[in-house]
Amino acid sequence: MATVSQFKWVSSSSIARWVKDILIEAGLGEFKAHSSRGAAATAATMSGISTQEILNRAGWSKEDSFCRYYYRPRKAESTAEHFTKKVLGYKTS
Repeated sequence: MATVSQFKWVSSSSIARWVKDILIEAGLGEFKAHSSRGAAATAATMSGISTQEILNRAGWSKEDSFCRYYYRPRKAESTAEHFTKKVLGYKTS
């Protein structure tokens, strides 16, 4: 008896498109899928989460690297709060 798979493997471009769609839905349309870690870290920072907490959760050891490569404040705080609640499931208040 043979089985036929109903699904195909998901391509990296599909995943990138899905991530970008989520970022757009969250109001962070200028970020690309590649920048999702930076978008999440920036949104968390703008929502009042401490830098140390972000470093711990992301597995980063140096604040300098976070600030240089990932922190990209581009939107108002309300957008960051919306992103954090929608994507990360983190309550800001």
